[in-house]
Order: sequence, then structure tokens, then C-alpha cells
Amino acid sequence: MSYSPPDSMNSATKTTGDPMPTPTAIPDLVRIGTIPTNTAISIDTDILDPVVNTDSFCRFQFQNKGILHSHSKITLRFDKQANRAFAPINVGIHSVIERCRLLVGTKTISEIDDFNQYMSYKSAFMSNEHQKEREQVTSGRMIAHEVYYDNGSNVSGAGQSNTSASFIGLDTGMNVSFTASGEVGSTQSNLEARPYQLTNATYGGPEYQIALADLFPFLYSNQLPLYMMTEPVTVELTFAAPAKRRLCVTSGGSAELFKFDLTATKLVADYQYFPQEIMEQYAAANRDMTFLLC
Repeated sequence: MSYSPPDSMNSATKTTGDPMPTPTAIPDLVRIGTIPTNTAISIDTDILDPVVNTDSFCRFQFQNKGILHSHSKITLRFDKQANRAFAPINVGIHSVIERCRLLVGTKTISEIDDFNQYMSYKSAFMSNEHQKEREQVTSGRMIAHEVYYDNGSNVSGAGQSNTSASFIGLDTGMNVSFTASGEVGSTQSNLEARPYQLTNATYGGPEYQIALADLFPFLYSNQLPLYMMTEPVTVELTFAAPAKRRLCVTSGGSAELFKFDLTATKLVADYQYFPQEIMEQYAAANRDMTFLLC
């Protein structure tokens, strides 16, 4: 004999109203990477002034809206300076920051001391291509290297070689100078810092930017859902003292205090927005969130 239970026992229990979404029912909006759905995204950009702004310290406060893009930028510019000076080639504008902190309310969730030392170590692992094509413009790092061959041309055509290199030097995207014999010249004037990388007595500068993900590395894999936070989110930067030579002085210059143009200190914040129903479902399904800070 066989027994079949009634249909009422086989059917799932039904509940009224919409069920609470599970974390797997919607995409992970704060994880950096592809989202497995055809979802429209809008971006809102704010240029924020610091709420505290001095030559030694600044503080920014975000608006609690959207999802903060991890590569939002902080811009810094040096004040007018007669001395010709440039940012240290191995670390760039990051040399001016001693400490950075990310706070939610009064709680510190990420902090790096000796940030400038940390970035000098991190710069050693960047590719030449990235250093040459991007960093020397955005952050002032100019540590890309190139092997310089004796392949210059001259009237006699002497001294050319595609296999014999004179030295390994910096690669700033410019051609080197050659002597009359085709050898690499002893003075490579066009390997110096470009004008936009030097201090200026008329307009000020140079001006560079620092990504939030560089300041707080956990943002390389996560983004902050500011719209889910009830407390203010702030970024604090403590700058190196001007007397410690924030910049490198060119030959013949004198050591002076290199101060910031405080009117140019800004935070360019990008806020991402997904469709409202997705963001509401995500907030309901992730009331308690944990980030791996690394």
C-alpha cells in the first residue's frame, strides 16, 4: 500500500505581504566589480570645501547620500613660490601627508600613520607604464625607468647602436639629448621636471590629487554606502610640517616653507545611485555590514 499526503501538506506555507529580501536576491552594491544585472547607474559629483582648513590639518565631511565612489579625489595645490621646486619623484604629492583618518561619527574605522613613508614603499611596485602615463601628471611621481640606447642620429651617422645602452634613466615621456657623435649627452636637460611639475611664482602650483582608496586601502575592494549611515562620515588629513621640505628644491634654490594654496584644497566626491527599489532592498537586507579593513 502507498500513502499520498493531501495537497495541503505538500504545498508551501504562504504568507501575506512581500517577504524580506535575502542578501543573494540583489546585487552587492558596495563591492567593486561587475554587477550581474542590467542596472542603470547615475553619478552625482560634489566639490566639497573642507570644514577645517589650515596649512597643517584639514577635515572633510561627506553628505550621507548615495554610495561613495572609492576613487573620489582630494586636490592640493602649493602656494606661489619663487623657488623652483618639485614633489619627491618616488612619492609625489603623498609626501605632504603624515596621517590620514576615516571616521564615522567619533569612531575611527581606518587610519594610517607615516602615510608618506607607506606610499614611498608602495610606489616601488607600480608599473613603469602607470608611473609614466598617469602618475607624473596626477600625483607628481616620476620614477618610471627606461634603458637609454646609443641610437641617436647625426650628420655622419656614427655612434648608433641598438644593443649598447649608456645608462638606465628616468622616463618622463620626452626624448633625451645626444652629442655630435650620437652618444647620450652628459646633460639630459629634457629629463628634468616639466614646468607643470614645478612651483610657480605667478600662478602657484603644482596641483595634484590623491584618491581616497590610496588613503584608505580597504576602499579598493569596497565602497561606502553613505545613504545607509546615520552618523557623519569625515576624512582628516594631518600634513607634514613645511620646515621638513615638502618639496625638493632644484639646483641653486634655497630651502623655504612650502605652503598650500588653501583655496584649492577640495574633495571631489562622486556618489553613485542605483534604482531606488534596489537601494532600498539592499539597505533592508544589510542592516549590519562588516568590512575587512586591510
